[in-house]
Amino acid sequence: MLFRASKLNVLQKTFFRLLTNQNKHIVKPETGQDISIFVRVKTERKDMSFKTLNLNPQIERAIKEVGYSEATPIQVEAIPAILDGKDLLATAQTGTGKTAAFTLPMLQKLSLKMPSGKRYVRALVLTPTRELAAQVHQSVRTYGKYLKLKSTEIYGGVSIQPQTRALRNGVDILVATP
Repeated sequence: MLFRASKLNVLQKTFFRLLTNQNKHIVKPETGQDISIFVRVKTERKDMSFKTLNLNPQIERAIKEVGYSEATPIQVEAIPAILDGKDLLATAQTGTGKTAAFTLPMLQKLSLKMPSGKRYVRALVLTPTRELAAQVHQSVRTYGKYLKLKSTEIYGGVSIQPQTRALRNGVDILVATP
């Protein structure tokens, strides 16, 4: 089945921009207008423990087992925003906990309502490379290990049969490359 662009609905979202002390040059998709934005992450919160984020105790247990006790600044700002249902665009240096900043609230939200019957994909994470897909999927597995959620990763360059089988068996979280 072919789709005609004129028949597709345009999806527009309002994103909550969370940038870490950086100037960003972006192009507004709806107008093509170039804009620059500068926002600072608020780090004045005194208590940065994961306990203050009110996550599922099973997620907190997995976080503790990995050896983390305090959330990073991007996690402190991003996790509550995502849990509140806000769309988020965030940047930060490598190693600051960006993956956990979106993985933890995703796991939290999915764990609140478990599907009955056959599982279907309830969360899709797209990454630009299969290496990043594998890394993100490992984080999902690590932080969600005590939850009754299923996940898989899909990307090219490997046999399609195990990937197809995983989808047929049902997954809650799919991490993939386009």
